[in-house]
Amino acid sequence: MISVTGPSEIFSINNNFVYQTNSSISVPKGDELFLPYTSKGNIYYLSISGAMN
Repeated sequence: MISVTGPSEIFSINNNFVYQTNSSISVPKGDELFLPYTSKGNIYYLSISGAMN
C-alpha cells in the first residue's frame, strides 16, 4: 500500500494507470511509480506500508 501527495494532481503506476494524489492504493511488487514534472512545486510525499527492497 502506498500513499502519494504533492504538487501535481496525478501520478501513474507502470505508465498505464493514472491515480489522483492524496489517495492510497495497493501496489504489487515490481510495479513502477511515475511522478510527473510540475511547475507548481517540487516536493512529493510518499508513504509506504510494509518493507521496501
